[in-house]
Amino acid sequence: MLKNWRLILAKSLIIELEDSIYRIYQDIKIRKTVRTKFLNSLADNLNQKLTEEDS
Repeated sequence: MLKNWRLILAKSLIIELEDSIYRIYQDIKIRKTVRTKFLNSLADNLNQKLTEEDS
């Protein structure tokens, strides 16, 4: 029963994401400043973590 609930929830989240992904893409395209702010932040944090682990 829990497995079925999990599958239903996962399918509904995918549908919601698919519906809004085009709007999100359009929002990113019209940004006036840094378009890839999240990706830049992700890369910076990963590099910082790797540098800390090398020390």
